Amino acid sequence: MQKTERGGHRPRRSITFARPIASALRIVVLDVATGTTRMLPTPPGTWQHSYAVFSPDSTQVAYWRTADGSGDDLQLVVAPADGSSEGRVLGGSVADTWTGFGWQPVVWAPDGTGIVASTGGDDFGTQWWMPTDGSDARQLGAGASEFVDVQRLAP
Repeated sequence: MQKTERGGHRPRRSITFARPIASALRIVVLDVATGTTRMLPTPPGTWQHSYAVFSPDSTQVAYWRTADGSGDDLQLVVAPADGSSEGRVLGGSVADTWTGFGWQPVVWAPDGTGIVASTGGDDFGTQWWMPTDGSDARQLGAGASEFVDVQRLAP
């Protein structure tokens, strides 16, 4: 019988990091046990991928990326950790309004149904609930606060 972590999930054996590739940062998943790496696929024209975080069940990775060369069009993406697809941009129709969305770490809901993200730039310190099904984000609060030190959301 395979040993499991609290909550019944498989033990994590992988980490993520950003690797510079051709003047851009790309998200790489490293299997700690074997040393093998795989780069998560991304659509052409995106660059500066950063702050990757595994979902609670370790099957998905959430990360930030820029959608153009200016660095102003930031997107939060959820992609399969196995690299099988480019993933989905979160936020629904609300995501089109975000510019200057800062490179802030994100926090997954314990059940994986959503992510809390904090904005930067002109809208610094506003928190958003981002459903992982791709539906519209919902603003949770506003003000000069960050989630940099938040480790997890309570169940």
